[in-house]
Amino acid sequence: MACVIRWARLVAEIIDRFEQVDPSGILRLNVKAPEAAHMKVLTPYDPREGISLAAAARRAGKSETTIRNWCPQHGLGRRVGGGVWVVSQVALAMFLDGDEAALAAYHAGDHSNLRVVRYFDRFGVPLPKPSKCPE
Repeated sequence: MACVIRWARLVAEIIDRFEQVDPSGILRLNVKAPEAAHMKVLTPYDPREGISLAAAARRAGKSETTIRNWCPQHGLGRRVGGGVWVVSQVALAMFLDGDEAALAAYHAGDHSNLRVVRYFDRFGVPLPKPSKCPE
């Protein structure tokens, strides 16, 4: 019986690594790192917080490709509507400043953290309203 349970857990873990792409049932490997899947970036979405890859690249002094790679790697942005990349100017500033504590609080959705509040104030972006729905 223990063998069957281990096998079932292994199968469930493998299935979790895939996501359904379309109604035809085609599956694709979910390339998100497990820790990246839990990072809340631009959540809830507010266009005043987001900037383009080009603008983020200019601020960071890096290429757009580097910024695009940093988005999922460091939780700096996300695709909006499954299309264009949007970078959180708040998260980017935290990352560039090396403020890991603020970035961790931001990723956890703790927008009441004083370190996080300072970055929202710095860019004149209003703090996200707390969600009414439990997660």
